[in-house]
Amino acid sequence: MIEFSVITGLCLFRIRELRQGLDYELGAVAIAMGAGAAVWLLSIAPALTHDALGRIAMTLNDAPLRQFEAAEYLPRGYGSRAGGLPDYENDPLPGVPIISCEPAAIICRANELPFGELMIEIESQAATTAVLRRFSFPNWRIEPALPISATADQKLGSFIAPPGRIAARLIRTSTAEEWWGAMISGASLILLSAMAIHTAVRSRSSAYR
Repeated sequence: MIEFSVITGLCLFRIRELRQGLDYELGAVAIAMGAGAAVWLLSIAPALTHDALGRIAMTLNDAPLRQFEAAEYLPRGYGSRAGGLPDYENDPLPGVPIISCEPAAIICRANELPFGELMIEIESQAATTAVLRRFSFPNWRIEPALPISATADQKLGSFIAPPGRIAARLIRTSTAEEWWGAMISGASLILLSAMAIHTAVRSRSSAYR
């Protein structure tokens, strides 16, 4: 938010009308942002680089990558997320199968698809509750349409499969809030472009007078 505000302010400044006093203010802002960047480079960047290099080495050696979510993406109340920082070593999620059915089904399997989606196949003589190795999230949808709910313990997505054999797919969709955000951003971009074109036309017209 601070960086966005500073950059927006700089873009809206009329440099020719800039008062001398503001030069010192802009210098102070530059120093503050430089200090923040230095802290990031010295504290966070090395850890990210070490993690990235480790994952590259594991991939080259065909070793399985350890999968986990950052604390801010974990559901409220999940595991040690409720107490602050997550404890990945004691995280129970790695032991959870990609799909499980209760009561047990004749067929209960799922195949990984890109972007976390799943191709699901279930066959059972009675209705069964399928639990997926995916945190319950508003963007997840089951096709054909089946309601998704969250389990009480690990907040995983689950749904009730009807008797018989079904082939379903877990897909990621956009929520209404995301659609509204995209439309507002698009309208803002169109308005900004129109203002820029109008200003350019007026400036060119003034130059020829």
